[in-house]
Amino acid sequence: LQGPPVTRERLLPDIVPLSPTARGTWDVCRRRFLLSHLLGLPASDDDSDGAKLGLLTHHVLRMVHEEGSCRDEDHVDSVIEGYEPSTVRRLRAFVERHVPRCPPEVERGAHEVEVARFHRAPSPMFMAIARIDAVWVHDGLLDTRDYKTGAPFVEEVRDDAGARLQAWILARYASARGLTLRLRYECLAAGVADDPDPFE
Repeated sequence: LQGPPVTRERLLPDIVPLSPTARGTWDVCRRRFLLSHLLGLPASDDDSDGAKLGLLTHHVLRMVHEEGSCRDEDHVDSVIEGYEPSTVRRLRAFVERHVPRCPPEVERGAHEVEVARFHRAPSPMFMAIARIDAVWVHDGLLDTRDYKTGAPFVEEVRDDAGARLQAWILARYASARGLTLRLRYECLAAGVADDPDPFE
């Protein structure tokens, strides 16, 4: 195949969409960033069992909090009933590991929150977009959580480029409300003793 060379100007739109996942992909593999985030090619393992379990865990934690309390075992059971017994056991274990990390009292909260922030200059312009798994307001904090069903991959949340992008997006929301921003990764895999240090 022949044609004009592929340049940044041909690949990038006028306003570049950027997510924490895309930012992390850029650090790990530039080719993967090109294929997935610029050319939009689907990954070959999107339907892996690990990815499905991770998405299901996020859904369950959202439903548990929106309809009741994660500390109410009967309520948790009612949310996860109907799945295969092995899946129910794993989901219950994820919720149990979440409970000690969950603030006992909050002024307000939300789950699966879409947030965005626009960057104009210097070039290139980009729209940073993130989905935050849980957001709670309590004790002067905008307490934001990213649930992870795998093992920790950083010692401090600030060491993850995707987390720094999330924090940049969220900072204006916290500032506008006079709150301190805290971004925390909850690593809910079995055998994980400690989460990475939160980013404030």
